[in-house]
Amino acid sequence: MEKDKETDMQTAEEIGKKSPKDDQKDETEGELRVYEVSYLLLSFITEEDVPREVGRLKEQVGGTVFSEESPKLMKLAYSMFKVIANKKTKFDNAYFGWVKFEGEAGDISKVKKALENNENILRFLILKTTKESVAPRKPFPFAVKPKVISTPVVKEEIKSEAPQEINEVELDKTIDDLVIE
Repeated sequence: MEKDKETDMQTAEEIGKKSPKDDQKDETEGELRVYEVSYLLLSFITEEDVPREVGRLKEQVGGTVFSEESPKLMKLAYSMFKVIANKKTKFDNAYFGWVKFEGEAGDISKVKKALENNENILRFLILKTTKESVAPRKPFPFAVKPKVISTPVVKEEIKSEAPQEINEVELDKTIDDLVIE
């Protein structure tokens, strides 16, 4: 009898019986989802090469890109480091941009690996989002240049007067009036 149970178990394994978790995995692998990738490109990329790098990034994410913001060079809130050619390099500035795209849920790990291997990306963040959240964004406070308000400087003319002689009696009287007893 035990032998029959054992053969039944082997048969189920041989058939490839799936657990409920496997069924969920198969359902989400073909499903299209909306993602957003926010990224920081290295600051030593020239402005002429930035569109080429963004195009390369779009190729790496695959899927259908339906919204994006072009990267802008900005000062970082804190210094970040990246190892380039076996040297730890410090960055205080980077190009910040984002891309919103629709892709298969199962492919997002491939996208992550491709972005990790891109030598021109300092950091990136992948978020699952919705199409409806494509509202125009306000720039980050640290990305906005402060408005400088200049106040006119008024130069007062200093009248040169001849030095007056000090009367000691009047000086004592003025001091006495100022001192409260």
